[in-house]
Amino acid sequence: MNGNPLITFNPIESYSKEDIQAISKIKLLRKENYSDFLKITNYLQKHPNQNRYQTESGSFIEWISQENAFKCFIQNRKSNKEFLLKSNNIRNLLLNSGWFELEVALLLSKWSKSGDIRLNCRFPAKSKGDKNEIDIVVNLGNKILFVECKTQIFDMTDLDKFASAVKVYGGLGSKMLFVTESEMKDKAIEKCTDHGIMFFSLKSTLQIEMAEKMLFALLDNELLKINAK
Repeated sequence: MNGNPLITFNPIESYSKEDIQAISKIKLLRKENYSDFLKITNYLQKHPNQNRYQTESGSFIEWISQENAFKCFIQNRKSNKEFLLKSNNIRNLLLNSGWFELEVALLLSKWSKSGDIRLNCRFPAKSKGDKNEIDIVVNLGNKILFVECKTQIFDMTDLDKFASAVKVYGGLGSKMLFVTESEMKDKAIEKCTDHGIMFFSLKSTLQIEMAEKMLFALLDNELLKINAK
């Protein structure tokens, strides 16, 4: 990729059935109390050496290392549920929004043009550390599709960084796609258009079958276009 080797990544085939099943459980957990969900997951993400955190409302998260699992309890006025989330990649899926990246990758795997799909793609720097990270890279045969996934865009510079990274690693022949869970705001749409980034929201349709058709139609149409210099 323009002289930048892609050495560190997770092939989509490396995710287990339990990883995939965890997606729906995590989405259900978020719906119970979104505010508390963010508090408990963000805390353990920022404090990896700690195994438990509890909010003032009583919601808690506990990492059970010997089982490679999280025990989560979300305080909700209507229903108080305790969840056990267990899979090979559960830490990344739960704490780093990896569940959404995997959900998008699985959706893209159904597209007829998709070949090799890699997640958590990290390009090494000459010095220590990573140059950059791309959520998903899809081999389309004669082109590369770079995909960034966020539940919502809060920082517009994320789009600038993504576009810049793709130019470095993929060149003018590559394609860019930004996928959000929530509807993308007008400013973000404008910036995507300026950078030539395709954008798609999974909330634009309630049925996954319709989401597939809409996304694949967008991608098929974009493949016929020549990127602007």
